[in-house]
Amino acid sequence: MIKVKETLIYKTKLVMGIYTKVSNGIKQHGLLHFIILNLNEQFYKYKFKKLGIANYEGNLNKEMLNTLSTNKDSKINQASPFFELKQAFAIVGIQYSEICLLDIGCGYGKVLNFGMMLNFNKVIGIDLDASATEKALENCKQMQSAGYNTFFEVLKTDATKFLIPDGINIIYLFNPFGKITMEYVVENILQYQQINTKVFYVIYSIAVHQDLFTNHKQFVKIFERLNGTKSTAEMLIFKVN
Repeated sequence: MIKVKETLIYKTKLVMGIYTKVSNGIKQHGLLHFIILNLNEQFYKYKFKKLGIANYEGNLNKEMLNTLSTNKDSKINQASPFFELKQAFAIVGIQYSEICLLDIGCGYGKVLNFGMMLNFNKVIGIDLDASATEKALENCKQMQSAGYNTFFEVLKTDATKFLIPDGINIIYLFNPFGKITMEYVVENILQYQQINTKVFYVIYSIAVHQDLFTNHKQFVKIFERLNGTKSTAEMLIFKVN
């Protein structure tokens, strides 16, 4: 009898959790966008599963990361929706074969693997979590074994100490850390802009610290999508020149 009761409680919590997630998703995106977003997510998850790519979701230890972080302001990695990624790359307008992408806070490599599937020229990911970078590297190697030949590199490093490599034309951020570290990253991007002769772009999802970018004239906002229930921009795209 006790086991039956525990099972019912578990199932009730599961159903309520799904209902809350769906309800919040519809409020944030609208029904049509929510449906398209989730259909795309399931489609690409299936494709990656067939390729033998490990699940991108997991429980990363924020407290552990903060012991490693220079400014103690790391955030748990969040998985970027495939549909929104593809929209962002379309807005930027660079041919896939010419995209050299840097994902700052790459987690298990979802954005990197998607870039490989789209046949980007190069994908580089950095993260402070060793377990995440190990899995991201394994996933990229698996993509390569499946016939996707995009150059890839995955590095375990602190974003405050990382110098942006030559040739990067898209920098991707999904709210990976707090304001102090983001200030360092913005300065790094500005230094890169000074020595880089070509236009490049910053895609910033869940733009909590967008003021750090908009305070500089070098960052020209070309796209903004607001979250339906919050004032924080769900996605910003800056052109940097």
